[in-house]
Parts: sequence; C-alpha cells; structure tokens
Amino acid sequence: MDGPPRQLVFVRFWLSEHASLLGLFAAALVLAAVASFAVLPLGRYERFVGTVEGFGLQETDTGSYPIASVRLVDRQVMVPLQRAQACRVGAPIHLRLQRRFWGTSVSADLVPCGSTPPK
Repeated sequence: MDGPPRQLVFVRFWLSEHASLLGLFAAALVLAAVASFAVLPLGRYERFVGTVEGFGLQETDTGSYPIASVRLVDRQVMVPLQRAQACRVGAPIHLRLQRRFWGTSVSADLVPCGSTPPK
C-alpha cells in the first residue's frame, strides 16, 4: 500500500475543509484561558475580623440579597451575607479576603457572626 493510511487522508481532508472552525476553536480556547486567569484566585485566602457597621440590600435580577457594611482596619467594605445570618451592628464578623488578578474579593466566612471561625 503506497501513501499514508486512509484515516490520515481523511483527517487531512477534514482539516483542509474546516480550517475556519479550527481557528474559531483556537480563539475560544485562548479566550477561556484568559477568562479563567482573571477569575481564579492567586493564592490561599486570608482570614480577617471586622466590625459590622450597618446592613442593606443588594438588588439583582434574581431578587434582593442582604449585605453588611463592615469596617476593617484600613478600609470599609460591603460583604454579601446569606439570608439566615444572625449578625448585629457593632458585632465582630469573620471575613475571607481572596487575592485575584483584578484585585481582592471579600466574603463572609462560613459562620461569620456569633462564633469563632473554623481553622
């Protein structure tokens, strides 16, 4: 049998006919890699304790969610809370600070108010 195997000929034909799809797939792969780099954390999170200064609601397309205004040592942040949290104004709140490519994100710990955080 002369020449390349039949399967290799078929793959070459398919690639020549669908080169634009291959470019589109490569572009989507690069875009997904860039997006995941921007969203993924850069390291482990750090735990902080802040003081609750007030509460509010964040309006979204899916409804309203409670947020807490929290005072840290060097700044004030707004932290989304789960609906069933028993936080009070002036109480300490346990937070997680996660460094990311585009900045930092602050979220409430698993049990943010009323107890010591898990280690």
